[in-house]
Amino acid sequence: MNSDDMKRGVIPGLIAGYVFLAYVGPLMQEFIGAVFGLGALVGFVAHGFVSALLGALYTGVFIRRVNWFTPVSNILKGGTIYAIIVWIILGEILFPLMAGGDVLPLSLNTSFYGHVIFGNTLAFLVYMLYMALGLEQEYMSGRERRKSRKRKRPA
Repeated sequence: MNSDDMKRGVIPGLIAGYVFLAYVGPLMQEFIGAVFGLGALVGFVAHGFVSALLGALYTGVFIRRVNWFTPVSNILKGGTIYAIIVWIILGEILFPLMAGGDVLPLSLNTSFYGHVIFGNTLAFLVYMLYMALGLEQEYMSGRERRKSRKRKRPA
């Protein structure tokens, strides 16, 4: 994990977090703000901060250890698995503890689907960023990198 990898996930994480909020609606901002004893604006800002942090963790830790050989698989599988991990840790454990609710109710509600949207949006944006920066080789798995190198060898 290096800081450059983590920096690449901040903006995609922030964007994906606001796509999440657009899906789940303003009640999520109010809920997050209420957890801190403050209003919806604080919830909006706090969600943005957490989303940026989750984006940094995705690029700095997750995609370095979990790779399914193709960009499409990474976006669909990796984004969904990362989203489910985030949903369980934050949505089903941490926030219910902070709000005094039931821990691990595991209800497939708007929050679950919002997190799946977040994870897939994040994975897609990160891949697009890697492509734009010319770093798609870093995004691919070891097997795909070896295939790519073999294709580039002169005959």
